[in-house]
Amino acid sequence: MKDQKENKIGIVGLTGQTVFFRTQHLPRPGETVACEEMFFEAGGKGHNQAAACAKLGAKAVFVGAVGRDENARICEAALRQDGVQPCLIEKDAPTAFAAVSTDADGENFVQVCAGAASQLTAGDILHGDARSALQDCEVLLIQNEIPAECIEAVLQLAEETGARVVFNPAPAGGIPREIYAGCWVVTPNEEEAKCIAGFAPGQAVSDEALCAALCKAGVRRAVVTLGGSGVLLADENGCCRLPACRAGRVVDTTGAGDTFNGALCAALVQGCDFRQAAQFAVTAAGISVTRPGAASSVPTLDEVRRHLKNRQ
Repeated sequence: MKDQKENKIGIVGLTGQTVFFRTQHLPRPGETVACEEMFFEAGGKGHNQAAACAKLGAKAVFVGAVGRDENARICEAALRQDGVQPCLIEKDAPTAFAAVSTDADGENFVQVCAGAASQLTAGDILHGDARSALQDCEVLLIQNEIPAECIEAVLQLAEETGARVVFNPAPAGGIPREIYAGCWVVTPNEEEAKCIAGFAPGQAVSDEALCAALCKAGVRRAVVTLGGSGVLLADENGCCRLPACRAGRVVDTTGAGDTFNGALCAALVQGCDFRQAAQFAVTAAGISVTRPGAASSVPTLDEVRRHLKNRQ
């Protein structure tokens, strides 16, 4: 008999409205650039990761805080449309809002006003509807866009239920070491990994030195995303690299990390081991950057499987 937790992922994070701008180049300080295209899409790291989980074959429930406004209704509708079960807690603050600018090479910068998302509490997670929604999840996925007390609450819930915690430490600053020790896997990008490991921004570090420093910082297992260079895996067996998936011309890197995290979790609950899950996630992220947008760029499960089969 299948366990009731099978294939279910709980995501605790930020959801909000996002405006996307496309420009030839990203503005320098004091510069005004012309916008070639503008569109709106509900998003946020947690929102996008939940959409990726659901699109890639897993049951996904999203917990987050929103305002009592039209953007909250837009976010809820978008989550449902992507197959995610929303559990949204209303606060007396505006729903989160972000602005994303993307240049002709697909590079971007993001500005976020967390709004209601910053008012999510540990009590919201450990009691009521949110706890009911999360307590039968096999994997719990979190980011550093939620308050520290909420991260600790998710770890507490995981300890009680036996769920594995996947932690995307973005942004990477101000995270206590004990948080990492409670996570099954940590998924920073290269600069976030250096921050966690105690290296200076931009400092050249070998794979072995970075993995050793992450372990010393309390990280049990890590997948470090390296953009076009793939990912670096680190666990008790050492470290190794997986190359990036080249699925076409890079159009927009926005949300690629979110696709990676959602895909990693989806693969884990579908029975993949650590390395298999990372390969699945690399492939999904590689497809996503060939399309504009964030949640809307996530590929289907069939697309990822076809790419994996063609690479064999």
